[in-house]
Amino acid sequence: MKKRTWKKGIPGKVAAVVAVIAAAVGVIVYRIRHQEEIH
Repeated sequence: MKKRTWKKGIPGKVAAVVAVIAAAVGVIVYRIRHQEEIH
């Protein structure tokens, strides 16, 4: 039970962190591209 929870818990946290980072990077890249297009 402990090992199963540990294995299941860490990938969940990693996935959440990766999703947040990916969203932040996506917004930054989108803004940079948008600024370049407007500029």
